Amino acid sequence: MPILPVANVFFDAITRFFEAGGPFMVPLAVCAVAALVVTGLRVRALRREQVLPRFVRASIEKLSPGTDVGHIHQLVSDNPAALARITRTGLAHLDLTRSENAGLVQTAARREVLRLERGLAGLELIVGISPLLGLLGAISGLVGVFTNLGGGVTAEDTAGVALGIAEALNTTIFGLAIAIPTLVAYTFLARRVEAMAVEMEALTSSLLSKCYAQDRAK
Repeated sequence: MPILPVANVFFDAITRFFEAGGPFMVPLAVCAVAALVVTGLRVRALRREQVLPRFVRASIEKLSPGTDVGHIHQLVSDNPAALARITRTGLAHLDLTRSENAGLVQTAARREVLRLERGLAGLELIVGISPLLGLLGAISGLVGVFTNLGGGVTAEDTAGVALGIAEALNTTIFGLAIAIPTLVAYTFLARRVEAMAVEMEALTSSLLSKCYAQDRAK
């Protein structure tokens, strides 16, 4: 079967689906586009090498307690990754006590986690409002159906009533179709941020322990 006629049939079906759904399809379409854009941007921003560069992790793991950290400082000096920024904070305040430096590092880590979570609140909002918009659209459509029924359509016209109800439920279908994959994306990204935050905490804690190893020995 030729591809073009199939595409035309599919496009016509989608068009009828949206037209039948009424005005509430517009905000739902906005939610769908926003969810796709935010998910794509966050998946790209939360790539492992983007947040936890391999060479920074390897340098911290290979660092011997009490040795010079100049080479690590050079590695992270111009690197925009979250782990590199936290590491710079720790290395820049080695003149402080370990507890004071740890407090600064924790503050920097919280700031980086907030950056990593950017956009997730929007996905959570879309998960919540999409089904509600769908339900509101369905109720609005049902009100129109029963208004027409009371305004002259006979009760025997069950086919027309059924068709009107089916069209009214289009917004509910669309709302759930948006909310379900968006919830999956939100959960995946939130867990990814959580796992990266734990790993960053472990790496920076290890770095500070090695940097202050001589202080413990005294």
